[in-house]
Amino acid sequence: MTLFVSLERGGSIGALCHATGTNGDAAGARSSKSMINGTTGCDQDLPIWAVKMMEKYDSCAGRLEKALVVSFEKILNKIEEITVCQEGILSRIDALEKSVSGLERAGAKLDQNTLYSTIVKVRADGMRIDEKMRRIAWIGIPEQGGEAKTKKFDTEALKEAIETFCDEELINEFAKGNITARRHPPDQPRGVNDRGRIIKIDLPSQALKDRLLHHMKSGRQSLTKKFVHSYARRDYTIGELEIDRSLRRQAGELNAKSGRLEYVVRDLQIHRLRNPRELPSQERAKAQEVIRNPCEGISRQSTVPSPSHSPLAGFATSP
Repeated sequence: MTLFVSLERGGSIGALCHATGTNGDAAGARSSKSMINGTTGCDQDLPIWAVKMMEKYDSCAGRLEKALVVSFEKILNKIEEITVCQEGILSRIDALEKSVSGLERAGAKLDQNTLYSTIVKVRADGMRIDEKMRRIAWIGIPEQGGEAKTKKFDTEALKEAIETFCDEELINEFAKGNITARRHPPDQPRGVNDRGRIIKIDLPSQALKDRLLHHMKSGRQSLTKKFVHSYARRDYTIGELEIDRSLRRQAGELNAKSGRLEYVVRDLQIHRLRNPRELPSQERAKAQEVIRNPCEGISRQSTVPSPSHSPLAGFATSP
């Protein structure tokens, strides 16, 4: 680094001193001679501020160089990692393409009719599940001796359940005819003393179904209060019905052994009542028969296709 210093003496321009310092020398100020007009010269040390400035610049340059070197090393390492990762991804894609092309060559072409029927079945199953998500199943309500009387009673019972809930949206939808009740299976009426068919309540949305179901589970109203074995639940899918039937058979066997209505099934779980009830006389006789011949009774229950016709499974679902 070269520094020129101009000194003014006696009103005239004095000698110019040429000073040269080396990089990294803390005492790096060297004196030099500068010839003016070829005859005169001067030796002068650099000022302290100039030496400090040179040292500062040299230190900053060193730190900047180190920082740049480290940064570039990191960038190069990252680029190398990205390159390796990219090569791995490309190799996997190549292997996948080879596998797919091999399957296309080896396997038979997919039948369009099979594909169409599969799509139709999936959409139909989705629609059925959506309908079940908007439906309530009301169990244990006896029939009234005729399809017309039964339908009228079911409508009045549903109306009472909705009006006691005091939900304006539910009341309005019921008044519009968007909330309906029907017996399942249809057109198969049963006697007054027989176990009634399930009442299925259809609602416009799942949110309305959830609110009404919560209210119906909280307690029975005046028209259904005497039906102590009645309860409401969501409409099960086929798989859930199989689980429910198996649990109800187990609860029926437990009730047969205890001789009381002690175990019930709720929400796909067996629950034990805090206050067990007496079984009806007809079912109590069947329970005694099961106790006397447990193997025969269990075998008879296992062959029943539906829990609604099982000796004790029907009462295994009471609340």
